[in-house]
Amino acid sequence: MNVIRGSQGEWIRGFAKKVGSCNAFVAELWGVLKGLRCVSMMGFTKVELNIDSSSVVQVLKGRKVDSWTGGTVVQQI
Repeated sequence: MNVIRGSQGEWIRGFAKKVGSCNAFVAELWGVLKGLRCVSMMGFTKVELNIDSSSVVQVLKGRKVDSWTGGTVVQQI
C-alpha cells in the first residue's frame, strides 16, 4: 500500500498496484512510478518522495539497474 500525504502529513490518497510476479526491488519501483503518475494527474508539480528501500534510492540517484524489468520501470520514472 502506498500513501500520498499533504504538506502537514495528512492523508490525501492511498493506492495499491498488482505487479504480478517480481522481486521486492521491482515492486518498490512500480510503487514509485504509480505514485508519481498519481500525483501528476492530481496536479501536483512539487513532491517529496519518501522511500524506505536504499537500493531504490541509489538507482533513482543514477546507479545502473541490472534487471531488464527494473530498468524499464526506472526509465519510465
